[in-house]
Amino acid sequence: MFDDLANSRPGDRAAALESGEIFFIVSGPRETAEEVAPLLSAMGREWRHLGPHGAAARVKLLQNALGYYSAAATTEVLALARATGVDPLAFAELVNEAGGTGGSTYFREHAADMALSRDSGSGRLRIAAKDMQLVTDLAARA
Repeated sequence: MFDDLANSRPGDRAAALESGEIFFIVSGPRETAEEVAPLLSAMGREWRHLGPHGAAARVKLLQNALGYYSAAATTEVLALARATGVDPLAFAELVNEAGGTGGSTYFREHAADMALSRDSGSGRLRIAAKDMQLVTDLAARA
């Protein structure tokens, strides 16, 4: 038995699986992961074994938390841009074009829509609330 978590870019997981773009993270006995490795390789672009049962779930949770922190930071910076008279869309476009330390995958994919108030986050907020509670619980046990 092993834990299996599919990890890919946010969006349509079915399309990512169909196109072979999924990156699988697995945990549990390494021998079991090696047994199913041909299947994982056939379904996705790569797979990685992360350790004993639960390791993949913790890694996925931490990765989600990093994304949520990026979303919060992006929201705050765009609001500050607007409050200080900087056009948030122009700012988002500049960061995306110029690069630098402020850029990130989240910013590149969402900042322009956020600046135009087109990204409601509906659906993702329930998952984020659940995940962040789990992150808080994980931190309390660490």
